[in-house]
Amino acid sequence: MLIAITQMYSKEKTLKINDVDPLIIEIYDDREGTESMYYLNDSVNRDWSTYGYAGAEAGISFFVSEYASEVVILKGDSAIIQGWPEHHFALQHSAYTVYQEKIFGFGGYGYWTSKNILRFWNSEKGWIPFLTSSKSPPLTPSHNSILVIKDSIALIIGGEITDKRNPFVRENLKMIQKVDLRTRILDQIEIDFVLNQDLLLIQKDSLLIFKGAGELISIDLVNMKLNQTLLTEDLDLAIQNLYRDVKYEKYIIGQINSNSIVGPSNTSQWYFIPTGILFLIVVLIIYRKFYRPTQLQSRKISLQVDRIIYGTNSTSLTNDEIEILDYLMKNGDGNTHELNSRFSSDLSISHLNKLRSTAIKGINAKVKILSNNEIHEFICSRKARKDSRMVEYFIHSNFRM
Repeated sequence: MLIAITQMYSKEKTLKINDVDPLIIEIYDDREGTESMYYLNDSVNRDWSTYGYAGAEAGISFFVSEYASEVVILKGDSAIIQGWPEHHFALQHSAYTVYQEKIFGFGGYGYWTSKNILRFWNSEKGWIPFLTSSKSPPLTPSHNSILVIKDSIALIIGGEITDKRNPFVRENLKMIQKVDLRTRILDQIEIDFVLNQDLLLIQKDSLLIFKGAGELISIDLVNMKLNQTLLTEDLDLAIQNLYRDVKYEKYIIGQINSNSIVGPSNTSQWYFIPTGILFLIVVLIIYRKFYRPTQLQSRKISLQVDRIIYGTNSTSLTNDEIEILDYLMKNGDGNTHELNSRFSSDLSISHLNKLRSTAIKGINAKVKILSNNEIHEFICSRKARKDSRMVEYFIHSNFRM
């Protein structure tokens, strides 16, 4: 029996590969409760935990090794091995997809840097680079991105980039790279969101759903539209059970389709908007512009255990965010040293600074979503009043706690 794998989940949370004996492997799907056995065409011992699911097409499933130039093709009851099993630290955290029964890959941060580009698998030669047109800018190398190919268009979504001098320094790549496989022309589109494999919850048909700070971010690949949806308590619970039952996936997709709060993002495409809707949008903008101060002052922001509440909306906080917000609520303001002291004293100064900065950015992002973009900066910064060499943080006086 062949598993019909029609969807891909970040980090293969539902799929497991088990050794039955040197010539047989078993694929088990936790959520579907299905299993299949395949016969190998060799008897090499492998660590199957290092193989990632690349995709499926026409009933054929594909897995790729993160440590060797090797792929596994599941067809019928056979597990066909192609490539070379020797470990050479191939590109880890690469993005993979299957298009026209061919595996495409992009990026990664292993030592095999010459292949840190768009590439496809050849059964005899291994990975072959897919070169873009000389008329286009070069592809931006990244790892932990998402690769999707639809109608001969390859979309490389988000990911992370490393510093050329220090590979341990990384930053988010807020970009969608669009490659036409027919003309080899590259178009790079900047976005306002952090998107990567670690944040990917669902990829189904032409819909991708990511988990952000207090929100879900969805991409409609047909219309190239990015939308935000407030992360409610019910959605958070559904995410926790997503890989246990398919009904939670259906619930999340339904909420995405009905509760998106932000329309098309800056993906270099414009869409026709009927005149009546456009008029209503203008009226709402004018209304919010003149009435916003009163609305902000009339709504109370509160903290209850591990949740921040604004009006009728609420979302969960991380432990670091709770520490920062709890201190500012009790003391009014706090400098970098005071806020850093809320974390473990065993950590380095740079690590403490990063924890503080990440927590404050996370709180501001969540409040922005909770307030439907009315509050752009909940926790503000300024020069410390007692020592101008330091920075202190405070909650704006407009907001009652």
